[in-house]
Amino acid sequence: MWWLFSNKKRDTSSSHDIHLFSRIKTMEENLKNSFFNIKKDIHKVNNIVFSHDDKINHLKERVHYLENIIKNLRVLDSVEESPKEKSKKENIEQTINTDISINNPTIKWGDLTNIQQNLFMRLGLLQIEANQRRIAMKHLAEELYPEKTYNDVRSMISDYVNLLNEHGLVKKTRKGRQIFVSTTEKGLIFYDKAKKKKLLDILRKH
Repeated sequence: MWWLFSNKKRDTSSSHDIHLFSRIKTMEENLKNSFFNIKKDIHKVNNIVFSHDDKINHLKERVHYLENIIKNLRVLDSVEESPKEKSKKENIEQTINTDISINNPTIKWGDLTNIQQNLFMRLGLLQIEANQRRIAMKHLAEELYPEKTYNDVRSMISDYVNLLNEHGLVKKTRKGRQIFVSTTEKGLIFYDKAKKKKLLDILRKH
C-alpha cells in the first residue's frame, strides 16, 4: 500500500519537474527573442542617426557654399562705378567667376570639407582600379556608403558632385539613364605624383 502512494508521489513530482522545465525553456526562448528584437531596434536607430548626421553635414556644406557666394556678391554690389572702381569691380567679377567656373578651379584643398575630399579621392582611386575615365555615380555612392541604398544617398552625392564640378575638379556626364563622373586634368593637382601620373594616362587614353 505504501509503495502505491510512493509511486504516485514520484509521478506527481516528475510531472511537476517537466512542467517547470518547459516553462523555463519557454521563458528562455522569449528572452532570446526579446534580446534579438532589441538589438535589431538599436541597429535601426543607429542607421537613422547616421543618416541624419550625413544630411545635417550636407546641409551645413550647402549653407557655407551659398554664404560665400552671397558674401562675394555683396562685395560686388558695394563697389562704386567710378573709372577706378569700375576696374576694381571687373577684377572682383573675374574672381567670382573664377571661383565658380568649371574651367578655372582656384579652390584650395583646405576649402573642401572632409566629405568632399573623401569623395574626390575615392573617385580617383576607382578610376585607377578600373582603368576607366568615367565612374558611374551609383558605383561611387555604393563605395562611399556601402550600408545604404543608392536612393537614400543619391541627391546628397549628386550635390557633392555638382559642387566639385562647379570648381572644375570633376566632370559629370550622362549616358542614357546613368550619370558618370570623372576627375579633370585640373583637379589632378590634389593627388600625389604617382596617382596623378596614372590618372593623367587614363584621362588622355580613353
